[in-house]
Amino acid sequence: MTTRRPLTILLFNTANRWIGEAAGTDLLARMLHARGHRVFLFLPNESPIAGHVRAECEIVRGSWRLSGGGGASLPRQYLDTARLLRRIQPDIIHVGRGQEHWCTALLKPLCAPTACLVRTRHVVLPMRQTRANRWLFRNRTDAVTAVSEATMRGVGALADHLPPERRRVVLGAVDLQRYRPENRSDSQRAEAGITAKRTLLLGCLGRWQNIKGPDIFMEAASRIMEEHPHVHAVLAGRKVHHENAKLRALHEKWNLEGRITYLGMIEKPEGLVASLDIGAIASRGSEGFSRIAVEYMASGVPFVATRVGALPQIVRDGETGLLVPPEDVDAMTEAIRRLVADPQLRARLAGNALTEVRERFDPSRYGEEMEEVYYSALAARHG
Repeated sequence: MTTRRPLTILLFNTANRWIGEAAGTDLLARMLHARGHRVFLFLPNESPIAGHVRAECEIVRGSWRLSGGGGASLPRQYLDTARLLRRIQPDIIHVGRGQEHWCTALLKPLCAPTACLVRTRHVVLPMRQTRANRWLFRNRTDAVTAVSEATMRGVGALADHLPPERRRVVLGAVDLQRYRPENRSDSQRAEAGITAKRTLLLGCLGRWQNIKGPDIFMEAASRIMEEHPHVHAVLAGRKVHHENAKLRALHEKWNLEGRITYLGMIEKPEGLVASLDIGAIASRGSEGFSRIAVEYMASGVPFVATRVGALPQIVRDGETGLLVPPEDVDAMTEAIRRLVADPQLRARLAGNALTEVRERFDPSRYGEEMEEVYYSALAARHG
């Protein structure tokens, strides 16, 4: 077995915005640093997410193509990455996206020949089972992890040659110091629209994107607020603003004036999350890990979620949350209606979820399990 010496670890994140994948990488960097490893976090020169990073690690930059386009040319990207690998000489190169995987896999034999290459899968979309990808995973990849069973299924047969200890689901985690019930705030609730006449705050947090189902939430919320005038709704996230034409059309269609608040992108959402009485996740698909689900759980907020992606693995239906079929407004409405009408159910779900999130989604567990993957990969490579 490889001696448990501190490792030099290079984590890549080339996301073009602060999303669950980026937050997860930051949290992992913090946990690995706390375990005594030397951690480098690579961000492209044009990356907009550096201001969100909380990890005590060295941020390194270079010319790179950001996901979604833009950034450096491929020759410049490869040249800068080669220089970085030669300088750092990492024990572990940990990547999360295809371009990171290919770039480091091709450069590693020349620039960091003793390093192990680890790929983590964050999304549920199936990977292409091409000859090139089979070569990449079989010949240059030392370990594969996924943040949920749903995301591991998307890897398919590409990692079948790896033993279980180097091909495993390492569930994502939530920052339990940041997301907690004590963040509940009267001022935050007032900003979200709670008044003396409205005592329950129903919320859906996430970017305005069709796959996230904000229209499903808005229709369900409209029905609930017709029946229960004491309920107010809040929708928050990227592109949630009155200038959004689709949002405005739905706002008018369901006559939501004065009954729903749009808060847009929130820099520090933990206060709003904890200030909800009921949360909702209305996704039609995706949810490779569903960061908002574990944030609701850690904040003591009972919630309704659709049965997609990782959510059935995260949520125990009727115990830590309520699960409904995707794109089913009637089911979403009925589940919210149950929570509105039954404060004891809300308290039971929130209490169960709070206990479970501290056991299953603790960041230290996340760091420890990923560390085990690293040492196993090193042992297999170096004996």
